[in-house]
Amino acid sequence: MVISGETILSTAHADVGYRQGRHEKVVLTNLSLELRAHSLVCFMGPNGIGKSTLLRTLAGLQPLLRGGINLPRVEAGKSVAVVLTDRVQTYNMTVRDMVSLGRYPHLAWHTHLSASDDRIVDESIELVQLQNLQHQQVNELSDGQLQMVMIARALAQQTPLLILDEPTAHLDLNNRVEVMNLLRHLARTTGKGILVATHELDLALQTADEIWLATPDKSIRSGIPEDLVLDGSFDDVFQLKGFDLKTGKVKHQPFRQEKIRLIGEGYRFLWTKNALERMGFAVDPTATRAIEIHERDWRTDQGETFQSLRSLTDFLGQPRN
Repeated sequence: MVISGETILSTAHADVGYRQGRHEKVVLTNLSLELRAHSLVCFMGPNGIGKSTLLRTLAGLQPLLRGGINLPRVEAGKSVAVVLTDRVQTYNMTVRDMVSLGRYPHLAWHTHLSASDDRIVDESIELVQLQNLQHQQVNELSDGQLQMVMIARALAQQTPLLILDEPTAHLDLNNRVEVMNLLRHLARTTGKGILVATHELDLALQTADEIWLATPDKSIRSGIPEDLVLDGSFDDVFQLKGFDLKTGKVKHQPFRQEKIRLIGEGYRFLWTKNALERMGFAVDPTATRAIEIHERDWRTDQGETFQSLRSLTDFLGQPRN
Protein backbone atom coordinates (compact mmCIF):
# COMPACT_ATOMS: atom_id res chain seq x y z
CA MET A 1 0.00 0.00 0.00
CA VAL A 2 1.30 3.47 -0.90
CA ILE A 3 1.78 5.75 2.09
CA SER A 4 1.76 9.53 2.25
CA GLY A 5 5.02 11.07 1.11
CA GLU A 6 6.30 7.96 -0.66
CA THR A 7 7.89 8.63 -4.04
CA ILE A 8 5.80 7.07 -6.81
CA LEU A 9 7.63 8.42 -9.86
CA SER A 10 11.11 9.86 -10.30
CA THR A 11 13.41 10.63 -13.19
CA ALA A 12 17.19 10.88 -13.24
CA HIS A 13 18.88 13.09 -15.85
CA ALA A 14 16.19 12.10 -18.33
CA ASP A 15 16.07 13.32 -21.93
CA VAL A 16 12.74 12.98 -23.76
CA GLY A 17 11.99 13.46 -27.42
CA TYR A 18 11.97 11.51 -30.68
CA ARG A 19 14.29 9.42 -32.79
CA GLN A 20 13.81 9.49 -36.56
CA GLY A 21 16.31 7.15 -38.14
CA ARG A 22 19.74 8.39 -37.15
CA HIS A 23 18.39 11.75 -36.11
CA GLU A 24 17.27 12.68 -32.62
CA LYS A 25 15.08 15.55 -31.46
CA VAL A 26 15.30 16.34 -27.73
CA VAL A 27 12.37 18.39 -26.45
CA LEU A 28 13.14 18.28 -22.70
CA THR A 29 16.53 17.48 -21.23
CA ASN A 30 18.30 16.53 -18.01
CA LEU A 31 15.08 16.09 -16.03
CA SER A 32 15.33 15.06 -12.40
CA LEU A 33 11.76 15.10 -11.14
CA GLU A 34 9.82 13.50 -8.31
CA LEU A 35 6.13 12.84 -7.79
CA ARG A 36 4.86 11.66 -4.41
CA ALA A 37 1.80 9.84 -3.17
CA HIS A 38 -1.27 11.86 -2.16
CA SER A 39 -0.21 14.71 -4.44
CA LEU A 40 -1.63 16.47 -7.49
CA VAL A 41 1.07 17.79 -9.83
CA CYS A 42 0.14 20.10 -12.70
CA PHE A 43 2.52 20.13 -15.67
CA MET A 44 2.44 23.42 -17.56
CA GLY A 45 4.22 25.26 -20.34
CA PRO A 46 3.68 27.01 -23.68
CA ASN A 47 2.14 25.13 -26.60
CA GLY A 48 4.55 22.85 -28.44
CA ILE A 49 7.11 22.71 -25.67
CA GLY A 50 6.82 18.94 -25.16
CA LYS A 51 4.20 18.35 -22.47
CA SER A 52 2.47 15.46 -24.25
CA THR A 53 5.83 13.97 -25.21
CA LEU A 54 6.92 13.81 -21.58
CA LEU A 55 3.60 12.32 -20.47
CA ARG A 56 3.76 9.63 -23.13
CA THR A 57 7.34 8.83 -22.15
CA LEU A 58 6.54 8.58 -18.45
CA ALA A 59 3.58 6.34 -19.29
CA GLY A 60 5.79 4.02 -21.35
CA LEU A 61 4.05 4.85 -24.62
CA GLN A 62 7.29 6.01 -26.25
CA PRO A 63 10.94 5.31 -25.38
CA LEU A 64 13.14 7.50 -23.22
CA LEU A 65 16.11 8.92 -25.10
CA ARG A 66 18.50 8.64 -22.16
CA GLY A 67 18.58 8.77 -18.38
CA GLY A 68 16.22 6.88 -16.09
CA ILE A 69 12.59 6.67 -15.02
CA ASN A 70 11.71 4.91 -11.79
CA LEU A 71 8.20 3.54 -11.31
CA PRO A 72 6.70 0.95 -8.94
CA ARG A 73 7.91 -2.50 -9.96
CA VAL A 74 4.64 -4.12 -10.90
CA GLU A 75 3.33 -5.81 -14.02
CA ALA A 76 2.70 -3.86 -17.21
CA GLY A 77 -0.56 -1.93 -17.07
CA LYS A 78 -0.60 -1.95 -13.28
CA SER A 79 1.75 0.94 -12.47
CA VAL A 80 0.35 3.76 -14.61
CA ALA A 81 -3.16 4.61 -15.82
CA VAL A 82 -3.43 7.18 -18.60
CA VAL A 83 -6.27 9.47 -19.69
CA LEU A 84 -5.59 11.15 -23.04
CA THR A 85 -7.43 14.00 -24.76
CA ASP A 86 -8.81 12.00 -27.69
CA ARG A 87 -12.58 11.56 -27.54
CA VAL A 88 -13.50 7.90 -27.44
CA GLN A 89 -15.79 6.73 -30.25
CA THR A 90 -17.94 3.85 -29.06
CA TYR A 91 -21.28 2.31 -29.89
CA ASN A 92 -23.42 -0.04 -27.81
CA MET A 93 -21.20 0.45 -24.77
CA THR A 94 -22.53 1.67 -21.45
CA VAL A 95 -20.70 3.76 -18.90
CA ARG A 96 -20.23 0.69 -16.74
CA ASP A 97 -18.81 -1.25 -19.68
CA MET A 98 -16.26 1.50 -20.29
CA VAL A 99 -15.21 1.70 -16.64
CA SER A 100 -14.89 -2.10 -16.55
CA LEU A 101 -12.18 -1.91 -19.21
CA GLY A 102 -9.90 -0.57 -16.49
CA ARG A 103 -9.86 -4.05 -14.95
CA TYR A 104 -8.52 -5.82 -18.05
CA PRO A 105 -4.80 -5.49 -17.18
CA HIS A 106 -5.62 -7.58 -14.12
CA LEU A 107 -7.31 -10.40 -16.06
CA ALA A 108 -6.07 -13.34 -18.05
CA TRP A 109 -7.25 -13.23 -21.66
CA HIS A 110 -9.87 -15.94 -21.13
CA THR A 111 -11.35 -14.77 -17.83
CA HIS A 112 -14.37 -12.64 -16.92
CA LEU A 113 -14.77 -10.01 -14.25
CA SER A 114 -14.88 -11.51 -10.79
CA ALA A 115 -16.99 -10.31 -7.89
CA SER A 116 -13.92 -8.45 -6.67
CA ASP A 117 -13.53 -6.74 -10.06
CA ASP A 118 -17.21 -5.76 -10.04
CA ARG A 119 -16.76 -4.24 -6.60
CA ILE A 120 -13.78 -2.17 -7.81
CA VAL A 121 -15.81 -0.97 -10.80
CA ASP A 122 -18.63 0.02 -8.43
CA GLU A 123 -16.18 1.92 -6.23
CA SER A 124 -14.64 3.73 -9.21
CA ILE A 125 -18.06 4.78 -10.49
CA GLU A 126 -19.01 6.00 -7.04
CA LEU A 127 -15.78 8.00 -6.61
CA VAL A 128 -16.68 10.16 -9.60
CA GLN A 129 -20.41 10.10 -8.79
CA LEU A 130 -21.59 8.41 -11.97
CA GLN A 131 -24.03 5.99 -10.35
CA ASN A 132 -27.04 7.52 -12.12
CA LEU A 133 -25.32 7.29 -15.52
CA GLN A 134 -23.73 3.85 -15.34
CA HIS A 135 -26.26 2.21 -17.68
CA GLN A 136 -26.34 5.08 -20.18
CA GLN A 137 -24.65 4.75 -23.59
CA VAL A 138 -21.21 6.37 -23.68
CA ASN A 139 -21.88 8.02 -27.05
CA GLU A 140 -24.83 9.89 -25.50
CA LEU A 141 -22.73 11.65 -22.86
CA SER A 142 -21.63 15.27 -22.76
CA ASP A 143 -17.92 16.07 -22.90
CA GLY A 144 -17.83 16.67 -19.16
CA GLN A 145 -19.58 13.39 -18.36
CA LEU A 146 -17.30 11.49 -20.72
CA GLN A 147 -14.22 12.90 -19.04
CA MET A 148 -15.52 11.64 -15.70
CA VAL A 149 -16.06 8.19 -17.23
CA MET A 150 -12.46 8.08 -18.48
CA ILE A 151 -11.20 9.06 -15.04
CA ALA A 152 -13.34 6.31 -13.50
CA ARG A 153 -11.87 3.79 -15.95
CA ALA A 154 -8.37 4.85 -14.93
CA LEU A 155 -9.32 4.50 -11.25
CA ALA A 156 -10.60 0.97 -11.89
CA GLN A 157 -7.13 0.08 -13.13
CA GLN A 158 -5.95 0.62 -9.53
CA THR A 159 -2.51 1.99 -10.30
CA PRO A 160 -0.44 4.14 -7.91
CA LEU A 161 0.12 6.73 -10.67
CA LEU A 162 -2.51 8.46 -12.79
CA ILE A 163 -1.46 10.59 -15.79
CA LEU A 164 -3.91 12.88 -17.59
CA ASP A 165 -3.25 14.95 -20.70
CA GLU A 166 -5.41 18.10 -20.81
CA PRO A 167 -8.43 16.57 -19.01
CA THR A 168 -10.29 19.90 -19.05
CA ALA A 169 -9.84 20.61 -22.77
CA HIS A 170 -13.15 21.49 -24.49
CA LEU A 171 -15.01 21.72 -21.16
CA ASP A 172 -16.95 24.71 -19.87
CA LEU A 173 -15.89 26.52 -16.71
CA ASN A 174 -18.15 24.57 -14.37
CA ASN A 175 -16.88 21.22 -15.66
CA ARG A 176 -13.25 22.39 -15.62
CA VAL A 177 -13.55 23.31 -11.96
CA GLU A 178 -15.33 20.03 -11.19
CA VAL A 179 -12.63 17.91 -12.86
CA MET A 180 -9.73 19.68 -11.12
CA ASN A 181 -11.43 19.55 -7.73
CA LEU A 182 -12.15 15.86 -8.28
CA LEU A 183 -8.50 15.12 -9.10
CA ARG A 184 -7.34 16.96 -6.01
CA HIS A 185 -9.84 15.01 -3.89
CA LEU A 186 -8.76 11.69 -5.42
CA ALA A 187 -5.10 12.40 -4.72
CA ARG A 188 -5.92 13.08 -1.09
CA THR A 189 -8.28 10.17 -0.50
CA THR A 190 -6.83 7.36 -2.64
CA GLY A 191 -3.13 7.96 -2.06
CA LYS A 192 -2.38 8.12 -5.76
CA GLY A 193 0.11 10.43 -7.38
CA ILE A 194 -1.71 12.34 -10.11
CA LEU A 195 0.09 14.15 -12.92
CA VAL A 196 -1.96 16.50 -15.10
CA ALA A 197 -0.82 18.42 -18.18
CA THR A 198 -2.99 21.52 -18.31
CA HIS A 199 -3.31 25.07 -19.62
CA GLU A 200 -5.64 26.02 -16.76
CA LEU A 201 -3.26 28.41 -15.00
CA ASP A 202 -5.83 29.86 -12.61
CA LEU A 203 -7.12 26.43 -11.55
CA ALA A 204 -3.64 24.92 -11.27
CA LEU A 205 -2.54 27.72 -8.94
CA GLN A 206 -5.45 26.94 -6.63
CA THR A 207 -5.50 23.14 -6.71
CA ALA A 208 -2.02 21.76 -7.41
CA ASP A 209 0.31 20.59 -4.65
CA GLU A 210 3.22 21.13 -7.03
CA ILE A 211 3.74 22.49 -10.51
CA TRP A 212 6.21 21.32 -13.15
CA LEU A 213 6.89 24.29 -15.41
CA ALA A 214 8.51 23.56 -18.79
CA THR A 215 10.87 26.34 -19.86
CA PRO A 216 12.16 27.45 -23.28
CA ASP A 217 15.63 26.10 -22.41
CA LYS A 218 14.17 22.55 -22.40
CA SER A 219 14.29 22.18 -18.63
CA ILE A 220 11.54 21.94 -16.01
CA ARG A 221 11.25 24.09 -12.90
CA SER A 222 9.32 22.47 -10.08
CA GLY A 223 7.87 23.89 -6.90
CA ILE A 224 4.69 24.80 -5.10
CA PRO A 225 2.52 27.26 -7.06
CA GLU A 226 3.06 30.20 -4.74
CA ASP A 227 6.86 29.99 -4.92
CA LEU A 228 6.80 29.88 -8.72
CA VAL A 229 4.57 32.98 -8.76
CA LEU A 230 6.71 34.94 -6.32
CA ASP A 231 10.08 34.07 -7.87
CA GLY A 232 8.90 35.14 -11.33
CA SER A 233 9.05 31.69 -12.95
CA PHE A 234 5.60 32.00 -14.52
CA ASP A 235 6.39 35.46 -15.85
CA ASP A 236 9.64 34.15 -17.36
CA VAL A 237 7.96 31.21 -19.10
CA PHE A 238 4.65 32.65 -20.26
CA GLN A 239 5.61 36.35 -20.60
CA LEU A 240 2.08 37.25 -19.65
CA LYS A 241 0.71 40.27 -21.48
CA GLY A 242 -1.64 42.52 -19.57
CA PHE A 243 -2.18 40.01 -16.76
CA ASP A 244 -0.79 40.47 -13.26
CA LEU A 245 -0.18 36.96 -11.96
CA LYS A 246 0.60 38.16 -8.45
CA THR A 247 -2.90 39.61 -8.08
CA GLY A 248 -4.65 37.28 -10.53
CA LYS A 249 -6.13 40.23 -12.44
CA VAL A 250 -5.96 41.79 -15.87
CA LYS A 251 -3.95 45.00 -15.73
CA HIS A 252 -6.05 48.08 -16.51
CA GLN A 253 -4.51 51.34 -17.62
CA PRO A 254 -6.39 54.30 -16.07
CA PHE A 255 -7.67 56.65 -18.75
CA ARG A 256 -9.73 59.02 -16.61
CA GLN A 257 -8.24 61.92 -14.70
CA GLU A 258 -10.13 61.27 -11.49
CA LYS A 259 -8.96 59.01 -8.67
CA ILE A 260 -11.38 57.34 -6.27
CA ARG A 261 -10.95 56.14 -2.70
CA LEU A 262 -12.91 53.03 -1.71
CA ILE A 263 -14.08 52.43 1.85
CA GLY A 264 -15.08 48.85 2.53
CA GLU A 265 -13.82 45.30 2.66
CA GLY A 266 -14.40 41.73 1.50
CA TYR A 267 -15.52 40.49 -1.89
CA ARG A 268 -17.75 43.54 -2.48
CA PHE A 269 -14.65 45.73 -2.19
CA LEU A 270 -12.74 43.53 -4.66
CA TRP A 271 -15.49 43.55 -7.28
CA THR A 272 -16.13 47.28 -6.86
CA LYS A 273 -12.42 47.94 -7.40
CA ASN A 274 -12.49 45.68 -10.46
CA ALA A 275 -15.46 47.57 -11.95
CA LEU A 276 -13.93 51.00 -11.39
CA GLU A 277 -10.53 50.02 -12.79
CA ARG A 278 -12.16 48.43 -15.82
CA MET A 279 -14.01 51.73 -16.35
CA GLY A 280 -10.70 53.59 -16.36
CA PHE A 281 -10.63 55.02 -12.83
CA ALA A 282 -7.56 54.78 -10.62
CA VAL A 283 -8.42 53.45 -7.16
CA ASP A 284 -6.20 55.32 -4.72
CA PRO A 285 -6.44 55.28 -0.89
CA THR A 286 -5.30 58.93 -0.81
CA ALA A 287 -7.94 60.22 -3.26
CA THR A 288 -10.32 62.96 -2.18
CA ARG A 289 -13.48 61.57 -3.77
CA ALA A 290 -14.70 58.56 -1.81
CA ILE A 291 -17.24 55.75 -2.15
CA GLU A 292 -18.46 53.74 0.82
CA ILE A 293 -19.31 50.08 0.18
CA HIS A 294 -22.20 48.75 2.22
CA GLU A 295 -23.90 45.37 2.34
CA ARG A 296 -26.71 46.38 -0.02
CA ASP A 297 -25.63 49.62 -1.69
CA TRP A 298 -22.85 52.07 -2.53
CA ARG A 299 -22.75 55.67 -1.23
CA THR A 300 -20.69 58.60 -2.46
CA ASP A 301 -19.20 61.27 -0.22
CA GLN A 302 -21.82 63.63 -1.64
CA GLY A 303 -24.71 61.52 -0.36
CA GLU A 304 -25.76 59.72 -3.58
CA THR A 305 -26.83 56.09 -3.07
CA PHE A 306 -26.77 53.32 -5.70
CA GLN A 307 -28.21 49.82 -5.62
CA SER A 308 -25.96 48.31 -8.29
CA LEU A 309 -22.47 48.73 -9.67
CA ARG A 310 -23.91 49.50 -13.10
CA SER A 311 -25.81 52.51 -11.76
CA LEU A 312 -22.75 53.62 -9.80
CA THR A 313 -20.35 53.38 -12.73
CA ASP A 314 -22.87 55.06 -15.07
CA PHE A 315 -23.06 57.97 -12.61
CA LEU A 316 -19.29 58.20 -12.20
CA GLY A 317 -18.79 58.13 -15.95
CA GLN A 318 -20.86 61.27 -16.48
CA PRO A 319 -18.93 64.52 -17.02
CA ARG A 320 -18.63 66.58 -13.83
CA ASN A 321 -19.34 70.29 -13.72
